[in-house]
Amino acid sequence: PSDIVAVGDTGSVLRYNGSTWTRESAPTSLLLRAIWNGGAGQYFAVGERGTILRSSGPAWTPQASGTQQFLRAVWGSEPTNVYVVGDSGVVLHFDGGRWSTVTVPVSNTKRLRAVWGTSANDVYIGGDGGTIVRYDGVRWQTLGVPTTRDLRTIWGRGPTEIYAAGDSGTVLHYDGEAWKTVATPSTKTLYSIFGVPGTAQIA
Repeated sequence: PSDIVAVGDTGSVLRYNGSTWTRESAPTSLLLRAIWNGGAGQYFAVGERGTILRSSGPAWTPQASGTQQFLRAVWGSEPTNVYVVGDSGVVLHFDGGRWSTVTVPVSNTKRLRAVWGTSANDVYIGGDGGTIVRYDGVRWQTLGVPTTRDLRTIWGRGPTEIYAAGDSGTVLHYDGEAWKTVATPSTKTLYSIFGVPGTAQIA
């Protein structure tokens, strides 16, 4: 509650300390699309033209991504095991020292828009056309889902309760064995999904 960071257009970075928001200086004027909190004050932010920024406090440092693709999502199990996904099927992995390209069974015409995991050996990536691939600690494999809609967010409470959401109000639930459609009253594009703290509710 006393350390929240938001990112957005023209390299905007705002930090909340529990009472006020302040603007921080970032070494880019490009659009920042997503951010991940690695704990202990460490953050990773990603955006257009392969932008990756890392912070261990108020100072932000650019990192060499090796790509010019638009990077749309970031998640890690810890600061030395971070994944970034984006356009043209790009997947990058950070081992604490450098970023490297990860080969996944996804067409290079797909935009990958979401990444989330329950652990270092249980990572999920979502994107265009109902794309979901999973890393089980050994290999990446495509998972069958009951939609061809673009998926824009993935979140869960654990290996047997994972949700994905996206275009036309699409919401999917994974119980550890199969993905199933969850009925919703919306036909709008859904960009984020999360659990309401202290409840069983999903928003």
